[in-house]
Amino acid sequence: MKRKVLLMGRSESGKTSMRSIIFANYIARDTMRLGVTIDVEHSHVRFLGNLVLNLWDCGGQEGFVESYLTTQRDHIFRNVEVLIYVFDIESREHQKDLKNFKSCLEAIKQNSNDAKIFCLIHKMDLVPEDQRDSLFKQREAELKQLSLPLKVTCFRTSIWDETLYKAWSSIVYSLIPNVKVLEHHLDKFCKICEADEVVLFEKATFLVISHSDRKQHNDVHRFEKISTIIKQFFLSCSKSQANFQAMEVRNSNFAAFIDAFTSNTYIMVIMSDPTIESSATLLNIQVAKSHFEKFIQQNSTSSVFVKSVILYLLVKTKTMELRENFTIGYYMSVSKLEKMKWNQFVQLAWDKYKIKCIPIDLETNNLPSVCPYDVVIHKFTDELSDPNDNENTKTIISIENILKKYPSLVEVDPLQCQKPVLDRVTLSNLLDKLNQLPANFNVKCPSFVVINEEQADYSEQLKSIRFPIVCKTVQACGSEESHQMAIFFDEPSLRQSKFKPPMLIQEYINHNAIIYKVFVVGDYLNVVHRKSLRNMNSNESEALYFDSQQPLPATLLPEKPYDESMVEIPPRDTLVAISKQIQKDLGLTLFGFDVITDISTKKSAIVDLNYFPGYIGIPDFNSILLDHILNVYKEKKQH
Repeated sequence: MKRKVLLMGRSESGKTSMRSIIFANYIARDTMRLGVTIDVEHSHVRFLGNLVLNLWDCGGQEGFVESYLTTQRDHIFRNVEVLIYVFDIESREHQKDLKNFKSCLEAIKQNSNDAKIFCLIHKMDLVPEDQRDSLFKQREAELKQLSLPLKVTCFRTSIWDETLYKAWSSIVYSLIPNVKVLEHHLDKFCKICEADEVVLFEKATFLVISHSDRKQHNDVHRFEKISTIIKQFFLSCSKSQANFQAMEVRNSNFAAFIDAFTSNTYIMVIMSDPTIESSATLLNIQVAKSHFEKFIQQNSTSSVFVKSVILYLLVKTKTMELRENFTIGYYMSVSKLEKMKWNQFVQLAWDKYKIKCIPIDLETNNLPSVCPYDVVIHKFTDELSDPNDNENTKTIISIENILKKYPSLVEVDPLQCQKPVLDRVTLSNLLDKLNQLPANFNVKCPSFVVINEEQADYSEQLKSIRFPIVCKTVQACGSEESHQMAIFFDEPSLRQSKFKPPMLIQEYINHNAIIYKVFVVGDYLNVVHRKSLRNMNSNESEALYFDSQQPLPATLLPEKPYDESMVEIPPRDTLVAISKQIQKDLGLTLFGFDVITDISTKKSAIVDLNYFPGYIGIPDFNSILLDHILNVYKEKKQH
C-alpha cells in the first residue's frame, strides 16, 4: 500500500535535513554536510507492514519549482496523499514563498483534491524563545487564510529539539489505515495492564504512532522528547555494534518499560502503581505481541482486527509481603506432574520469590499444630470420580482431614468445587445456564437429555432434540469408558449400540471441523484452535464411535484438508463472559472449556469443560500460574 508524499519548500529550507534525521538516522549536527536536492529525490520508506511512504523530496531552486508547476504539473501533483510544505522562518523572500505555496495548492486542488496538507514552520530555534509563540501563531493564521477552502495543519519545527518528531508523528498518523481501531485496542491493553499510559512507536524512526492514557500529564511534548532520547540511544547502540532490545527505567514514582513489540514497532508502558510487578507488565506485553502483529501486518479491516486481538493477558501480580519460608503444598497425579514439568514450576517459585513447594503429606495421621502450607494447589478429580476404590477413598479422607484441621488454609481450587465437573449431567445443567447470558454474546449450548434407564425404545426421551446426536457416559473422567463416545443418526442405532444407561445425549452441532480450546487461569484467558469432528449429513446412518483421548478416525475427519481460513475465534467479550460465569457458578479458577461455532446460527456453543487441564503450549504458563496462586492467597487473606 503506497502513499505518495510530497516534501516541498524553498531551497535550503531544511527539507532534506529533516528527512535524513527522521528516516536515515542522522543526528542534527551531521546534516550540515548534506548537499542541496537536485530536481526530485524519491525514497520509499516502509511503515507498519504494508504501508509504504513514497516520499518525493522536491528541490526548491526556482527553475525546478517552475518546472513542477508547468511541464511536470500533472506528474508531480497527481495521486498525492500528503503535501508537506516547509517554510524557513528566517526567509527574506517570505511573500515569494507564499506565492509558490499558493501555486502548489492550486495544483493540488486540480490533481489531488483530497490530499492532506501540512505546513512546517521550520528553524524555530533561530527565533528568540520569548517570540516563538507569537510568531508561529501569526504565520499559522496567515497560511490557514491563504489555503482556504483547503484545510492546512501547521507545526513549528527544529532539527535541534523534539518538535520535529511531533510534526512527523502527526503526518504519519494521518496515513495509517484503521488507526482508530488500533487506538481502541491499545486503550483495552492500557486498561488491562492498569498502566498510566501506553505509547506505540514505529521501530525504525521512533515516531509516535498511537497512544492511550488513563492519567493526565502536564508535558504535552513528552512523546517527542522520548522519541529524541531513545533515537539517540538507539544510534549509540548501533555505533557500539549492539542491538537495542528493551529498556526498563524505575524510580520511586513510576516504572517505564520500552520493549520490542511487533516487527515494526516498539511499545512503552508507564506504570505508577507500585503494587504491580514488573513481571506481570512484561508478560502482558509478550502475550499481546502476536495479536497486534497480525493487524499491523495485514492493515486489515476493523472486523478482522477484533477477531485477531481478542486475547491479552488479564493478569496483574500484586506485590505482597510473604512470610519467611512461605510454602505452597501441591497434589497431582504423577503423570500430570511429569506432563507439566512441575519441577520447573518449583524452581521458578524459589528463584522468583524464595517460595518452597512441597507435596501435600497425605500419609501422616498426626497433623502438626501449625499448618505446614500457606496455600495448596491440587487436583483430585480422578480420586473423586471413583469413590469405590479404597486408595482413592483414603486419599480423599486425608485431604479432608487436613482442610478440617486448618480451616484458614487457602485452596486453589477448593476440593468441593472440583466435584461438579466429574458428572456430565451436573455439568451440562450448569453449562445450560450460559444460554441465559445477554443476547449480544450470542451463546447457545447444545440441547441435551439424560437417559437413566434402559428401554425398548428411546424415541420418547429423544423427542426434544434433533439427530445426529452425541452419546457420552455420565461419568466425565476417571475411567476408560468415560472417554468413549459415539455419534448416532437415528434412535435404533442408539438402542442397538454398546452404550447403556445412564448416558448423556447431546445434539450434534456442525462446526466446520474447528474447535476452540479456551484455557483459563483466573483472569488470564488464552485460546487455541484445533481440528475437530467433521460436519455430519442428515442422510447418514452408520454409527460413528471414537475415543476422545485418541486421534480421530478417518471416518470422522473432513474430506478436505484443515482450512485455516475458516478459523473465526469467538469475540473476546463472549469468551470472558463465559469464563466469568463458569467461575461464578462452579467456584473454579483453573479450567478449560471447548467452544464450537454453529455453522447455521453462528452462535457459540460450549461443549465440554475440564478442571485444571494440561495448558500445553501456553506461553509462560508457570509464571502465570505462580502469580495466580499468590493473587488468590492475598485475596482470601484480605477477606
